[in-house]
Amino acid sequence: MISGRDIVFISSIDWSYLWQVHQEIAVRFAQAGNRVIYIENTGVRSPGLSDAGRILLRLKSWTRSMRSRGLRQVAPNIYVISPLMFLPFSSAAGQLTNNFLFAPFVKRILKRLNVRDPILLAYLPTDTALNLIAKLYEPKRSAGPV
Repeated sequence: MISGRDIVFISSIDWSYLWQVHQEIAVRFAQAGNRVIYIENTGVRSPGLSDAGRILLRLKSWTRSMRSRGLRQVAPNIYVISPLMFLPFSSAAGQLTNNFLFAPFVKRILKRLNVRDPILLAYLPTDTALNLIAKLYEPKRSAGPV
């Protein structure tokens, strides 16, 4: 198992939701000596009425994380980001807003944690996850002509 790395895990479930392989993977990486930044569900489907409890839980998680500037530590070496976003299948304007706000938000958190060259894992490669990965791996622009 790798050790001593920063791992950004784009999950398809929330940290506090029913314990599944997502959280188990994050815990195993953390126990091996890696720092894990776990990004909660960025949306894989449009929510229904039966999701009201989960939406309320997400709002509570987001509120808690905003007190610490978008990040909360849930275990040794495990940090959780609880983004509020438009649905991934919403209008083009909603998707553009997600891209405009979400990636810079994550980048600020990673910079604050001094994350360099992270390993990126996406449990489900949705458009939102792929857009975030592309933004995190944007080539650096030089200060002058090359």
